[in-house]
Amino acid sequence: MKAKASLTMALLLTLLSGVSCSRFFSSPTSVVRNLMGDITAGKIDDAAALLSSNYIQSKGGMVSVKQKLADVAWVVKEKKNLKSFEVQTEEVFGDLASVTASVVSSDGITRTIKFKLVKENGAWKIDSVEPDFL
Repeated sequence: MKAKASLTMALLLTLLSGVSCSRFFSSPTSVVRNLMGDITAGKIDDAAALLSSNYIQSKGGMVSVKQKLADVAWVVKEKKNLKSFEVQTEEVFGDLASVTASVVSSDGITRTIKFKLVKENGAWKIDSVEPDFL
């Protein structure tokens, strides 16, 4: 009973803090979809929260990453450069995962993007992107 009450309280606090359960209890595919949705919506802080600490460090820190995310969000919004985004495959290997997606730009060009993810403190985080658009 005490464990059930604790779980209920944890879920309630999560909801009240503005973090949806789908973001908290996520799969690698949902993390990638959330990243693309956050970029499209201009939610830079939310997008940055989906990146691993290793990725952030490799890009020069959080300030640099957020600026790059904002630049990509601007291109997507102002130039209406993203026609569609679709996840093709997901592979999970313990605490590592790979998600391959296709992106179709407004000019009709299809690109394949490969996301590598790592579990960090129990949550999936994007650890690399190829080709790197950040």
